[in-house]
Amino acid sequence: SRLSARDQNGFSITRFETVFSMDNRAVQAKNLHLETTLSSVEADLQVQYASLQSLQDSILSALFTLELQHLHISNSDILYFSPQLISQPFFSSVDNTTSLSGNLSGSLNDLTVTALQIETGEDTRLQTEFSITGLPEMDSARISLPYLRFASGKSDIGMLAGSLIPGRIELPGQLSLQISFDGMLNDFKTSAVLNSSFGDAQLAASLGADEAFSSSMTVDDFNLGRLLGDTLMFGHVTLTAEARGRGLNINSLTADEAGSGPDQNTLSMDMKAEIPYIYLNSYAYHGLQIDGTWSDKAFNGIIDMEDEYLAFGFEGLV
Repeated sequence: SRLSARDQNGFSITRFETVFSMDNRAVQAKNLHLETTLSSVEADLQVQYASLQSLQDSILSALFTLELQHLHISNSDILYFSPQLISQPFFSSVDNTTSLSGNLSGSLNDLTVTALQIETGEDTRLQTEFSITGLPEMDSARISLPYLRFASGKSDIGMLAGSLIPGRIELPGQLSLQISFDGMLNDFKTSAVLNSSFGDAQLAASLGADEAFSSSMTVDDFNLGRLLGDTLMFGHVTLTAEARGRGLNINSLTADEAGSGPDQNTLSMDMKAEIPYIYLNSYAYHGLQIDGTWSDKAFNGIIDMEDEYLAFGFEGLV
């Protein structure tokens, strides 16, 4: 079927056509083409269900298949239907467009997304694929995210994040981020690699259901002063650090109902850090090493500094 339409305010659908079918087991919209003056979509959609009654009882049992060849949507079209969004930084440019493509299959409690690509702003790109099982219960849902690649620039990040970025924070001109995640919110393995015009960083971490955790981090010549907007107090930093322990509960990272904050009484870990270079308060320190354990809210180990103008060694309990 084909149609076009125009409302009294000038918004027009210049093209809408699809091969549509529906019976007591499925709804299909094949070769869907929808175009407005500024936006367009091309897709194939199918929804399968045991019966119309089962669909009414619970949408969780329905099976979805979406092949989105192309979605190109203008902020102008979104604002036409939701003008209140103009107060959001992302919609401040009415001429901005977002493109999206990808595939979706499965039920809402066993969902798979592949070949998802999103482009927006001047140079923002996102590529990913993932699967989620167990929705809508997030506490027990399992997420498999083999990769998420994100690349953007200073102006686009400001547009996307808006007031979430503190006023003194300076954004890098360019950055790219790659993330992987596998598991549940309280039992997972994850990694992240950041490359930016301020420097680079890598992180790997895992958390077990028994509250055992491990993490490692590498920071390579990162300009912390530029990021924090204070190049007199802070500057470049290079470090490696790792920690391994038990007693880290994701739910304890936020304040409890009484507002007392996270309970660290059961947190214990081995920690090790090497900081070859860190700039603080107009001086570049070299050779800081930390090796010890944290338990019962106390540190037990060694802290050494081997700098030309500041050398010290500490071993004991703090």
